Amino acid sequence: MSTTHQDTTSYSCLCFHSSIQSQFYGLPDDILRDNIFPFIEGIELISYFRLVCKKWQQIIRECPFSFNVGRKLGLELQTNEDFWNFCDDGLFFGMERAEFCEIGLGVMECFPYFENLQVLKLKKSLLSDDNSYYVSKLKGLKRLEIDHCVLEPKVFSYISQIQSLKELQLDKNYYNGELKNLTRLKHLKLLELVNCELELKDINLLLEFGSLSHLNLELNKIGNLHAECISNMRTLTFLGLNNTNITILSLEVLYLGFNEIDAEGVEYLVKMKTLKTLILNDNPIGQLGAVLISKLTNLRELNLTNTCMNDKGVEYISKMASLRDLQIGTNHMITKLGALYLSQMKNLQRLSVPATSINDQGVEFLVNLDSLQYLDARGLPLSIRGLETL
Repeated sequence: MSTTHQDTTSYSCLCFHSSIQSQFYGLPDDILRDNIFPFIEGIELISYFRLVCKKWQQIIRECPFSFNVGRKLGLELQTNEDFWNFCDDGLFFGMERAEFCEIGLGVMECFPYFENLQVLKLKKSLLSDDNSYYVSKLKGLKRLEIDHCVLEPKVFSYISQIQSLKELQLDKNYYNGELKNLTRLKHLKLLELVNCELELKDINLLLEFGSLSHLNLELNKIGNLHAECISNMRTLTFLGLNNTNITILSLEVLYLGFNEIDAEGVEYLVKMKTLKTLILNDNPIGQLGAVLISKLTNLRELNLTNTCMNDKGVEYISKMASLRDLQIGTNHMITKLGALYLSQMKNLQRLSVPATSINDQGVEFLVNLDSLQYLDARGLPLSIRGLETL
């Protein structure tokens, strides 16, 4: 007697269900709901586990599970009747986290069914004026991540209607809308606008976020006027501004490398008196910038690599008694005179001066730093005598 494909599939599913049920048989409902099902991929729960028995189907409705839809499944769901049936049956009621890739209106129309969704990630999708309306229906959403998407003009207006939102991440998107709408999010604590080609008017809007504590603006060209604006944001505890994917842990630590900040921009930054680490490599701050930086009396680590620094600027830096780590390489205008100034920094523990013009005599000054534990002197114009001194 031949066995049809349908019979084989049914038999396999029956064996699968029996196997699952035998493993978890007798476990209390709350253990399944809170400690087991949340750690199983959502697509597995609603496709297979819910079929085991009616009790499990009800538990899954209440379970805080996650749902991850990659590109292939995202395209299939556009016309998948089962997906709509899952929605109608309330199987997404308990879902707390969802991630979708390359979806459109066909899936987003289901968002109102996700009543308890708290975290939503959207990747490589089109958020049009039509389908973004359904995102605004997620009234309990706390974190929204939109990555590599195309955002049409009304998207920010719809997002601003989600008053429960506390974290918003908009990375590497092409958008054609007004960021000003987002200032309506009165409870927003975290905002990431990475690689978004922000303009000065966008930066100025950030001052209107009264409750913002975490701001990440990496991979945006931050200049002097931007620095002035950011220096007035008093509620921040985390600030990311680096153009090299380096993040900032707090306002005791500020990374601003690889930007376009000169002495005028530094003038605004020195208002941050709590700074302990300041990274300003590859900015044209020059001697005047060093004069201003020397006013930061709590600074312990300073990176001025490739900043058009000269000996006179080093003289001001050398007066910073709190410094323990100084990186000042790739500044060819720093000579043996600069080394003489550096030798007066009795508390310095780490010093980097590669690719400067410090010669043999300058090295003799540096080795007299009793507290120095590390010295980077690569690429200096030294003779054999200078190398022996090291």
